[in-house]
Amino acid sequence: TIKARFKNGSCKKYSSPPKCGTPFSAANEQRAVAGFLAELDAAESRYPTTLEQDNELLEAGDLRTWQKDLVVLRRDEKVVLRWWKQFFRDDVMPVLHANTLEELEVRETEIKGRGPEAQYIA
Repeated sequence: TIKARFKNGSCKKYSSPPKCGTPFSAANEQRAVAGFLAELDAAESRYPTTLEQDNELLEAGDLRTWQKDLVVLRRDEKVVLRWWKQFFRDDVMPVLHANTLEELEVRETEIKGRGPEAQYIA
């Protein structure tokens, strides 16, 4: 169980980043990431406009200052959602779907230079 993993020390709850020595299972990790991706899609879909529409509003320049500030805020939230979707879809999922140790090592090598968030995968 999850509690047992923390009790026996295989999961480091307070490490940075938090890590478990071994995943619960590849299938479990894949389902968790797929669920997270679905939640990111759902969060973005709840906005009344798309990222592209926000960019068009900003480019048109017809907004008052307070309106522009709110559109920038809304747009930036969507940029963050899309960034995380790309990270999990393009970097995390391929690692979880690796079928051999060699394939896993190749995928981990590919993502190591992409930024500090790569430490969460490799």
